[in-house]
Amino acid sequence: AFSAFGVVLVIELGGGKAPGRWGGIDWIESSAVAVLACAVFGGIVALQYSRRQTWFAASGLALGVVICAALPALDFWSGAFGLQTWLAARNGEAAGPQLRFAWARDPAEGRAMLPRYIEQPDLAPIALPVELGGIPKGMAALSERAAAAIDAPGGVSWNSGWQAPLVEPRALRRDGTFWLSLLVDRGLLQRIQNNPVRLRLRAAFTLFGAPSITLLPVPAGDRWVPGVGFCWASPARFSCFSPFAHAAWVEAEARPAPPAAAEPVPLRPEISYALFPTGAGFGLWHTDVDAMWMRPMPWKEIAVQTRRAQAHFERDLEIPGLRLAAYAAAAGTTP
Repeated sequence: AFSAFGVVLVIELGGGKAPGRWGGIDWIESSAVAVLACAVFGGIVALQYSRRQTWFAASGLALGVVICAALPALDFWSGAFGLQTWLAARNGEAAGPQLRFAWARDPAEGRAMLPRYIEQPDLAPIALPVELGGIPKGMAALSERAAAAIDAPGGVSWNSGWQAPLVEPRALRRDGTFWLSLLVDRGLLQRIQNNPVRLRLRAAFTLFGAPSITLLPVPAGDRWVPGVGFCWASPARFSCFSPFAHAAWVEAEARPAPPAAAEPVPLRPEISYALFPTGAGFGLWHTDVDAMWMRPMPWKEIAVQTRRAQAHFERDLEIPGLRLAAYAAAAGTTP
């Protein structure tokens, strides 16, 4: 059993995993599982070789495997984000940004952006126009998650819990209005959508510092990019990995050479707020960017943008007299 565990451990430490469900704070979940596994298995080894209680140790091993497998299924995102906020509190950059409701924004714009298909048929999407202001010049904020509590006439209340945004979940925001999307109970929405309700919103954000941009020619091999790691660029693939500490936000853009299409191609950004080299799955070799194309592309260069996380913070907003029908997809009907 321990030999099998060792093989799995070597595989896990050999390469970074794809981003998980928690985005930048995936490292907390992965590290918690790793610490628990080491504590459980270390304790079992000590027990077995000091007491020789084989059946008791075997039972503990089986229980430890079950606990380690079940831990990722638990949703303790709020606590993990609170821990991340506490770890980064020394920067003190979270005092400025403020959250307001943008009453003047046309709700139809938000409804048009909502996804038309939701896997949970008992939930309906809504898009709320909010304004984030006071972001220092050169910095940007990422909307991590949001939670809404609805108080309707007749003593009806409902709480969404923390949810990841449905629209542009990895878009950085400067000062201005954006659409914060949530899923609400469809049955409740159909009953109260035309009545004025009080909505209490809590949103979690990460504040990033000014960007640093590095240009890589194509092709390029084994190039060191500060804050990212070793990068390889070819007409068919671009990838980077880091055995050391890396930037919290890594975003790449493939730029074609003339006379090809003038528009650059943005690549999926990677996010990790880990304090040590790791990623989702507790891989010591963290993959920051890995993009492939079906055929060679006419890339001239790859622009790699990095940002450091300055602070993590939450903002509360109370919206009285809100009619949800205006902000729900197709006025609250089935998408």
